[in-house]
Amino acid sequence: MAGPLRTPGIALRGGAGIGKSRLAGEAVAMVEGSGAPTVELIGSPFHTSAGLHPVRALLQQSSGIERDTGSAERILLLENHIAELGLDPPSFVPLLAPVIGFDTDAGYEPVQAEGRKLYELIADAVGDYLRACLGDGPGLIVAEDAHWFDATTLEILGSLLSRADGRLLVVMTGRPGDWLPDGWPVDVVELPPLDEAQADAMVVAMNPTLSAEQRAAVVARCDGVPFYIEQVVEGLSESGVPEALYEPLFARLRANASMLPVIEAAAVIGRLVDRPVLCRVVDLGEEHVNHVIGELEDALVLEAWGPDVWRFRHELLREIAAEVAPPSVRRTLHGKVGDALASGADPDWGLIAGHYELGGSVRRRRRCL
Repeated sequence: MAGPLRTPGIALRGGAGIGKSRLAGEAVAMVEGSGAPTVELIGSPFHTSAGLHPVRALLQQSSGIERDTGSAERILLLENHIAELGLDPPSFVPLLAPVIGFDTDAGYEPVQAEGRKLYELIADAVGDYLRACLGDGPGLIVAEDAHWFDATTLEILGSLLSRADGRLLVVMTGRPGDWLPDGWPVDVVELPPLDEAQADAMVVAMNPTLSAEQRAAVVARCDGVPFYIEQVVEGLSESGVPEALYEPLFARLRANASMLPVIEAAAVIGRLVDRPVLCRVVDLGEEHVNHVIGELEDALVLEAWGPDVWRFRHELLREIAAEVAPPSVRRTLHGKVGDALASGADPDWGLIAGHYELGGSVRRRRRCL
């Protein structure tokens, strides 16, 4: 059906692994197949209190800014990106540079405003930037894991919805809860777990050779969660007996003893994994880390996200990988991640403090004060 949209937003709400990201991905494929642009904003459990973190990640990725990029080059990359979108760099750089975390000594003139006025100017600039990313025709914004969005990002998303002119579609995914503000012009689609008949049909579609007993064993283990069904069916042992959920995911990884430290460290870093930070944390050599990243891409655990950045294909993959590491190992890794982040350009001290807190180190936390 062609024509302007009457309702600009769709919220896909359901538990982890229920298929929200898969449905959002289908929307992206349909839109990109028509030649229209898409913009993706991703929430992070490590940045729920960090203002505009999803926008910061988008700006860095789109501008080609890496963690170790020098300050002068960062500003130049941001200016070039803004100019390519048809926006005025002198007007937008002073408002978008603080979103990325640039200090004024990076080479831009700060805006002569503060408090609520500065907040409003930055919010308006971010909204204009997102609209510029979509161009003048139809476009799609995917807000993934919106239950982890900070209040400012949600407010900007709401402003985009309220100003949609029939050509913008916003697809949001999120877990159950009250993260979706009241009054937004969105259709909410609740995604419950599959019932036994639906789960059995999915198992049959994935592997029609399984016996009724084997299918029943998979259905009983997976609680109607499609992601679990997919992982368990793909990882069935030769006897056809379902292993524990994480076994299918890590069966290939255990063949290489040095691979698990990499995936454990990546899971502690977060959904988005910066390669230089990962190299500092695991201390196994850049060549080895690159090789493991390649294998994790082949195993459909990671996918390329930007310059020197990879992303877990699903948040559950990251959560499972993090749980594989013993608590003492996770605490040590959080401390190493904090140290690695602190050594980079324009460190995010709020995020660093969070990793030090999870690492349980008072000494390290004081470095962030």
